[in-house]
Amino acid sequence: MSRFTSSARVCSALALLLVASLSARPEAQSPTAFERQWQAGTPVIVTGSVSVVYGDDFVNRRSEVAHWIRDERTGERFALHFQRSAPEGLRTGQRITVQGRADGHQLYLADGGSAVVTTSSSQLPSTTAVTGDQRTLVIVANFNDVNVTCSIASITDIMFTDPNGQSVDAVYRDNSNDCVSFSGTVVGPYTINSIAGVFEPSRSTERPAAINSQSES
Repeated sequence: MSRFTSSARVCSALALLLVASLSARPEAQSPTAFERQWQAGTPVIVTGSVSVVYGDDFVNRRSEVAHWIRDERTGERFALHFQRSAPEGLRTGQRITVQGRADGHQLYLADGGSAVVTTSSSQLPSTTAVTGDQRTLVIVANFNDVNVTCSIASITDIMFTDPNGQSVDAVYRDNSNDCVSFSGTVVGPYTINSIAGVFEPSRSTERPAAINSQSES
């Protein structure tokens, strides 16, 4: 075998290795919707009280939790968007300071790029374990651009009386060994003078059809 032939084979092998190396490189990923909003936002620091709102989509049998903060300095209200998930233990009435990027009244909090400073537990009202029957009023709401498509009867089943034992009441009874139950009334639908997107923390195309759960006095 000539020296020229040996060198040519070595060059061919190196070329194949180079092609394989280039092919194995991961393609640049497009930014997510959160990352785009984060990059477009304006840096802000907001201190105020948190509101936690539970939204139920009865048609698709899913729920969503929205976190809001009202700036105690300006009175403005912002929907909080966490890149992954909200801090554990965050609840209505808690006073926090957040640092993130705002796009209108949407406030984005990125992992490692934002701060959430909560009050100490001693500053929060004490709580006791919930037991007994929870009398509940479910208010079904239409928006200006979206109407509820399921019936009051079906919502009543989902909340209280599902014959297959899949209601909210049945789930709580099962998980609490019958220490907690739910009963109550479903009313509406009433029309909220707003568009559904205002209440959407994820800005998804599937809009929640109702906001539920206010305790009856």
